[in-house]
Amino acid sequence: MINMRKMLTPALLIALMSGLIFLTGCPKDPCEEVNCGLHGTCDEGKCICEEGWGGDLCDSDLTVITIPSGHVDIIIRKKATGAVSNNFSGYAIMGRSKEEMYFLENQVSKIPDFEVAKYNLKDYENLVENGVVIDTAYSRKGGTDPATSGKAAIIHFESVPEGTYYLHVYDDNLYKWVGLVTVTAAEGDDLLYADVEALTSVKITVAQSVIGGSELDSNEFRVFPPHSRDTLVHVLKKNTDDIPFEALYEGRTTTILNEFGQQQEGSYLLMDVPVREYLFVAYNTQFAKKDGEQAFKTLKTRKNILEKVRLNFIE
Repeated sequence: MINMRKMLTPALLIALMSGLIFLTGCPKDPCEEVNCGLHGTCDEGKCICEEGWGGDLCDSDLTVITIPSGHVDIIIRKKATGAVSNNFSGYAIMGRSKEEMYFLENQVSKIPDFEVAKYNLKDYENLVENGVVIDTAYSRKGGTDPATSGKAAIIHFESVPEGTYYLHVYDDNLYKWVGLVTVTAAEGDDLLYADVEALTSVKITVAQSVIGGSELDSNEFRVFPPHSRDTLVHVLKKNTDDIPFEALYEGRTTTILNEFGQQQEGSYLLMDVPVREYLFVAYNTQFAKKDGEQAFKTLKTRKNILEKVRLNFIE
């Protein structure tokens, strides 16, 4: 019988062990298939994360604060008729400050995700980057008006951070509604009705004469509907307490940032008021010493136009 122990010389044992290692492979590195990314290192198959990072692969930024958010659904109605729109051309702009949105310009062009050209906001990307605009959204057909169970197009804003925002909502004819909405993360439907109508804006400038540079800061003005032919008799009063009916709007001129981004004296902006005919009257006892001498002008306004009214006192 052959004695195997004698045959297993040291050299033969080394050769056998080398073959066994070759057949079974080297011990596997537990970190070989673990990718800990830029913010972690692997130790025994587990990621050890840098400060401020977490997760199995160190890819969760622990410094990011999750802000509660909600959504807004908008249904467009005609103010004059109450008719609900089921048109896909409804359009809404959401921003933080109404004043910064006064002079937003709309254009018609192709936009992503839509086959046809639509109204959209000129210089949209810069407005978002500068925080003037949060987002824009378009109506989608196929919704339901919960008030009537009828068909309605819905404008939907998703994942809006909690807060209060201004909305400018347009229908397919650029009739407009402007208002505030408060967004919360509470469960439930945040639905509002935008009752659109033809709106306009007016810049009122009051001056002591027709000569440029004579604008009057802190000058009182009032806006009336032109009731009848004798309206002027009632409103061109030196003593405004004698006027027998209320003004639609009133205020005082000041130095404002105008539509060109420049400071302008003696002016006032009436923004987003209904399109109609108005009577504008300026009151100043220095330049109108008796009844009937107040500066005035009648203007029939137009939709989505910044009208300009200059009221001049004649010395």
